[in-house]
Amino acid sequence: MDSINRNKGQYVFGINIGYSSITCSSYNNETDKVLNFKDNQATTFATHVVIEKSSGQMLCGRDVLNDWDDLNSDYYVVSSIKKILCDSKPVKVGSFEYTASDITAFLLNELKEKVKNRTQGVLIEKAVFAIDNDFTPLARKNLREAAKKAKIEIIHMVHECIASIYSNFNNIKELKNILVIDWGATSLSLMLIKNEGGFLQEVFQSQLNIGGDNINESLAKFIHNDLILNGNANKIFVDIDNNCRRKLINKCEKIKRQLVKRAISELSITNYGNTIGLRRHITDEELQQVICPVVKKAINFVEDTLKGYEITLNDISCIEFVGGNFNAPYIKQQFINKFNKEVKSNNNYLYKASMGAAKLALLHGRYYTSNSLNVMLSEGTLFELVSPNKDLDFIEDELNFAVVEDCDDAYFIFCDSDGKQIGYMKVPVYGFFMEKIVVDIWADNNNVVHVRACSNRKTNEYAKEWQYIMPKFKYELPKY
Repeated sequence: MDSINRNKGQYVFGINIGYSSITCSSYNNETDKVLNFKDNQATTFATHVVIEKSSGQMLCGRDVLNDWDDLNSDYYVVSSIKKILCDSKPVKVGSFEYTASDITAFLLNELKEKVKNRTQGVLIEKAVFAIDNDFTPLARKNLREAAKKAKIEIIHMVHECIASIYSNFNNIKELKNILVIDWGATSLSLMLIKNEGGFLQEVFQSQLNIGGDNINESLAKFIHNDLILNGNANKIFVDIDNNCRRKLINKCEKIKRQLVKRAISELSITNYGNTIGLRRHITDEELQQVICPVVKKAINFVEDTLKGYEITLNDISCIEFVGGNFNAPYIKQQFINKFNKEVKSNNNYLYKASMGAAKLALLHGRYYTSNSLNVMLSEGTLFELVSPNKDLDFIEDELNFAVVEDCDDAYFIFCDSDGKQIGYMKVPVYGFFMEKIVVDIWADNNNVVHVRACSNRKTNEYAKEWQYIMPKFKYELPKY
């Protein structure tokens, strides 16, 4: 039972939705204590959902994930809610139909129930959600709808890297240039953040599509090739049955987590290909051998990115490691050997984002624009719609534009402060010379900027809207 004294202090929550796991943390303002919640198997909550086709019943949790290999065609598997949050199409399972927010709400309700059971009845009623840069405007909207269905108020949405830094901010608040290396299931993200004057501002970000899933697959290939050498398999890894390949990869993911805490682990699969069963011991040394090329590729990416931006290690004040891959001692050590800039931390790499989000739930910061948003006029000049250093909470404006030639549509071409085109919008018009187009601009509580335009000679049904997430965030930290 997790220890929460409900009579002492205020408990607030932070939730981070990743590709393969959800982390949840609570923070007590009086004791300055953070509590991280785990699934039944002492690890994070999985982001997959299994749906039975005949009944429409949804199931989730690590227990279900471990039984995934034994599920037959009677079940539909949503491998990650993060993936479906970016999709507007409903999920059809048998005679049932679910939206992304329906499935995500189910998962959030299950998370609430597990937290309630482990805290003697404490409910998640409000939370700050930490999200990454891949969350589109649609994904943010679907997430907010899901939280509402689960009766969780989203106090604030914050970038994962900001939340991760804030989880350890007492140790780094005097440091100026913070490099965040976030290595999760599907990608490695690199971000340089300037910490100055009470603001965290993104200098650059870059991403490599290589993650923990690649390590799982590399380990699975290693084990399968060993079977071929011993005469227990006659097909190369890519040619084996999809179900067998998935079984082995899933088992390798579990083995990888186990080897974080022990030197040897056993992998066992029944009915694997031509063999009656597969049983093999995996050592930590074998895991290191397998993942070494993946780690080298990740380290080379970091070095090449810094070189491309003409940044040396001397320019970096500290490095914040984030993501479950850094829980593996070998991976962490290789990065420390190469980039010896890590500062004192709780070393709970998988929970840093949810821990920081929980701390921000008491008093969160504010987003500001770091550059301008412009529209290109007919003569090729830029007109500023949103200025730099503008508080997103106060972006609200109405502007009037006019059509300068006979046409069926008016085209709005949006550009950044350097004149680079970043999007466009086609607005139906009657085509009269100097026909007025009313443009409304505002930012919502998902940190998304909206531009809506409609001819004053047409009804609102002809209005068009363009949505934009401002790049290179600028975040004002809370002031206590």
